[in-house]
Amino acid sequence: MFIFVSFYAYTEDIMGSISREVQIRTVQDIEYDFELKIDELAVIYIDDDVQFLKSINIELNISDTMKNYADGFIICIYKNISPEPHVNGRGFTGTRIFMSSLPYMNRSFITIPIGSNEYDSNELTSGVLGVTEHIEVYHFPIIVQIQPVMKGLPEFLFNDLALFTFKPELERKGILNLNVNKPDGYEDSEITVLLDEEQVNLASFPIVLRSGIHSIKILSDVFSEENISVAITPGNTENVEVNLEKSISTLTFNIEPLEGASIFLDGEKIDVYQGQRIVLTTGEHTIRFKLGNYNVSKRFTTVLGSNYEISLFFDMDIKED
Repeated sequence: MFIFVSFYAYTEDIMGSISREVQIRTVQDIEYDFELKIDELAVIYIDDDVQFLKSINIELNISDTMKNYADGFIICIYKNISPEPHVNGRGFTGTRIFMSSLPYMNRSFITIPIGSNEYDSNELTSGVLGVTEHIEVYHFPIIVQIQPVMKGLPEFLFNDLALFTFKPELERKGILNLNVNKPDGYEDSEITVLLDEEQVNLASFPIVLRSGIHSIKILSDVFSEENISVAITPGNTENVEVNLEKSISTLTFNIEPLEGASIFLDGEKIDVYQGQRIVLTTGEHTIRFKLGNYNVSKRFTTVLGSNYEISLFFDMDIKED
């Protein structure tokens, strides 16, 4: 079964003293445990960074002894606490946002939606208590308490401990921040940024994205292409910094070594070996091969970012007299 509890909200006195203070960080998959006796109060604080906080889920574990007297207790949650709560403090007031008798089970759950977030009641399962009233960040801290509602309850029950586990649930979203650094003297050079194959403006970062793997591609006529994969996790900010490098052209030699052969690039003799790669400036170049009286030369023009390979072929012509 699941239970929704609605009632008229008004300020009321909260009986009991605070025995626990819990500061919840809005981080996915982190839990906070504490134990409470009957009538004790626990005050719950949350971080300021709650952009992706969807709800706070509470797991309540009680003993068989307390379960046998479940009808004699209610669990209450209060917001708008006054004055400022502190450990061992008493005499607080607050607005009750939730009240329900304890379920007749050892383990049950309460979901508190935060802000405008909502949950689907069809997703609630046995032992889940649904808080119908949304609470905002400014309503924190909140107070949680188990109260007796029947007279004549055995005295030993008031020494029993209920275990609470608080766990923030975040939206499946995070933030991607991209910072691109260009070499000195090229600050005005244009670039194209593709996020998941869609062009985006660099000035639009930081960007909110669904959690998962995303791709970043940076294209330019001046800089080398950059391809980056980044994992976005719920509630976190991923900072990516890219240092662009000026695009270059290279020349690779696919020439077997020949004794007595010489190779000249733009008039300068160079030592060449198989697979050698040389960085070229953009523009026109001349490559010349010389072996004895045999000379062959070629002119070619390089484009920024392109790579070139030089291969040399010899032909043999046989004639019959």
